[in-house]
Amino acid sequence: KQLVSEYVQRSIALIDHIPEKERYLVRAFDAVLKQHNQVGLEILLEMEEIYPNSKEMLFQIGYLYYVENDYKTAVRYFKKLLQMDPNHERALNLMTWTYQSMGNYNKALKVANCFATFNKDQGNFLIASTYYRMNDYPKADEYMEKILALDPKFLISLPGHVLRDLARMYS
Repeated sequence: KQLVSEYVQRSIALIDHIPEKERYLVRAFDAVLKQHNQVGLEILLEMEEIYPNSKEMLFQIGYLYYVENDYKTAVRYFKKLLQMDPNHERALNLMTWTYQSMGNYNKALKVANCFATFNKDQGNFLIASTYYRMNDYPKADEYMEKILALDPKFLISLPGHVLRDLARMYS
């Protein structure tokens, strides 16, 4: 996070030299890093009026709605993005988590299975986590075993908060 913050601050300092479209993203990132999600969202929604097909903007709007627990709106933005780029990994990933948060496990599995067709490790991890949330532990274990068979070091690559969740799942 520190590194991202440094890059954003450098970009803010040079904002007059950045193309207009990217200025919106930089300003939104700056607001979010300063814990002003609503301000960041307002900047991105303003950007949407001018640049409605910006994939990064659509993802960030969906992400901010997800963070604010407005899951239906988050899904709407992820769907817009996936219509333009059906293999957008971050959108598929977060859309799965969004459906999980909504308790819509069938849709979460559908999205995760789509993701798994081109990213086996991450897709299978999303499938396993969905089955875990469904209390279907044998299925969750089956997919975790698939992941480890593909890449025994996969778990090491996960962020700390995900590892903590895994520890809770299997304790």
